Amino acid sequence: MASDSDYLLAQSTANTYDPELGDCGSGPAKLAVLQVSVAWPFDWSFINLAALFFSFLPFLFPLVVLGVVLCVLQDWFVGVHCLVLIVISGVVSEFVMKPFCQQPRPPESANRHSDGTPTHGMPSGHVLCCTTLAVWLSLEAIRGLPIFEVAMVMTVTTLLLFFVAWSRWHLRDHYAGQIAVSLCVGTLIGAIVFGIDCLCF
Repeated sequence: MASDSDYLLAQSTANTYDPELGDCGSGPAKLAVLQVSVAWPFDWSFINLAALFFSFLPFLFPLVVLGVVLCVLQDWFVGVHCLVLIVISGVVSEFVMKPFCQQPRPPESANRHSDGTPTHGMPSGHVLCCTTLAVWLSLEAIRGLPIFEVAMVMTVTTLLLFFVAWSRWHLRDHYAGQIAVSLCVGTLIGAIVFGIDCLCF
């Protein structure tokens, strides 16, 4: 008959086991870089490179806002709003929802605690941030731009959002359900901020 210690050991092993790596010892490995799982040996396939590109893309948004929107276009309304939305979505994701939901990432994710268990993955901060920006930008475009430019903004933001969401699922850093919740929450935040803009500006 199995003892309590045997049960705890089996449970711990199940929580820290990565089915993509298995019991590989010093063989293949994974590294979490800015919450993005990168496998080693590196996979140079197009689909993996695309997934990594779109997973790292959200980290470029603040630089794009500062460098292009604020410095080049000098559009302070859009620039400041984008930076504020990035901060809001980050706080909601990392300091509110993840500690509250405490839902782990998939076992294939390299994002793990010191004891080897997956870190919290509800929601996806990448997807939540991108959704918030995409919704707010699209609504602002509808409010103030010609129809052709509205179509361009919505097409670009929708495509970027789709590929960012896909990349987080493809790299197994989030479950599909976690991504779906991120889309819903990001949509809500973007719509609320747009509503505030309509009342105040």
